[in-house]
Amino acid sequence: MRGIVRTIFVVAACLLFWFDCGIADSASVCNQINFTLKTVSKSGRKVSTGQLQKSGKLPNYIASIATISSANMDVLTQFMKKIQALGLPTSDAGYLALKYRDPQFIERLSEKQETIDRQLFDLMTRYGLPTPDKVGTDGTMSSFEVMANTFDPVYAAKFAKLWRSGCAKEVLPCAAYAVIEDNALMLRAGIQRFGTGTGVPFAKGTSLAQVNEERAKIKLGPLSQTCVDSIAKPGL
Repeated sequence: MRGIVRTIFVVAACLLFWFDCGIADSASVCNQINFTLKTVSKSGRKVSTGQLQKSGKLPNYIASIATISSANMDVLTQFMKKIQALGLPTSDAGYLALKYRDPQFIERLSEKQETIDRQLFDLMTRYGLPTPDKVGTDGTMSSFEVMANTFDPVYAAKFAKLWRSGCAKEVLPCAAYAVIEDNALMLRAGIQRFGTGTGVPFAKGTSLAQVNEERAKIKLGPLSQTCVDSIAKPGL
């Protein structure tokens, strides 16, 4: 189901000081996020993930993110129960199908999500981007999960813009930006840009070369034609 499936498929959650990240491009794992751990301190010394998890410098920010993440999980649980009850796929295609079948349910979730998203956005306005030096790797990952799984199109667009700035500054992973951006586009227009969703088409007329050009701009590897075909086909 949209971002949560991508989050479940994280194979190495390594949100960073300075590190590389990419998205797997084989046809069997088209929508799996693959953050490759390559973490070093500013002095060049390697730092363990455990050390990074404890490295956040803003405890109030960290605690607030934890509360927001818990509230967001409650909303996602309601969504999962609904699509499972209806026999819909736990993917982006399932979200699109549920939106068509029960738009009032999606609207209610969006209203709950808007409150959660506003709280996270206000935190970022006050403290800045949720980078690991501020909130630790757990806090960064929790923030990513909220932004990647939002049901609110307005805040989804805001989150994509903010994470894109973090990607450009190399303080947040660009692979995560791709997921957040694709979720925002799906909510707004039912399409995706980078190929991280399942059962979501690209903009009409988009070629494989154009998709890979967009991915290359944020240093992601190319998708194969087989992969593009599989992720753009609704699994209904």
